[in-house]
Amino acid sequence: MTINTTFDTTKLPKHILALASIIQTSALVNELAINGQCDAKSCDVSIESLAKSSNEIDEIYTGADDLNLGLMALKQMLEKTNSSKNILLYSLSLVKLEKALMRESKMLGEIAGSINEIKKSTYFDIKHQNSIEKLANLYKRSAGKLQPKILINGKEDNLKNVNVANHIRALLLAGVRSVSLWRSYGGNIWQLVFNKKKIITQLNQICA
Repeated sequence: MTINTTFDTTKLPKHILALASIIQTSALVNELAINGQCDAKSCDVSIESLAKSSNEIDEIYTGADDLNLGLMALKQMLEKTNSSKNILLYSLSLVKLEKALMRESKMLGEIAGSINEIKKSTYFDIKHQNSIEKLANLYKRSAGKLQPKILINGKEDNLKNVNVANHIRALLLAGVRSVSLWRSYGGNIWQLVFNKKKIITQLNQICA
């Protein structure tokens, strides 16, 4: 088996932004599970990505500011400074879950159809509590049934809170979508292992 460990340097900035979108959803899930709340702007941006059908990072996010939480968390993770093991664990699990989901063509169609139905709602707002609940239920009956099961570590009271739990599941669905976006720019785990310095250099330029 041949493993691709090289980057197409022309895609590197977009590749890193797509990677940051995965990390951001994981960081938000971690915040919700531990604190019962999370950064509202970042949460809105990540949830809103589900309503956008484009495969271009520039058409899904308005810029690096939308992914600031994910970029900072990614930088900390790669530099091993104040990084959270939970964020890494959730991100790796999302990568594996997306791979499993790509084998389920019928389920993929159902997910796309359900999201379109949510978007057609008379008073559609993907960030509205009703939409979040529908996205959470969609995750439960689709990707949430596949392996690996993503086990969330946090305070019991937070995880039992319906609103928090719904946001977590909706964000996990957004995270799976982010993995697909990342893969469209050539993303794979081995590239992170063998190109760490290059990624950190690019991160510093994006976050400057």
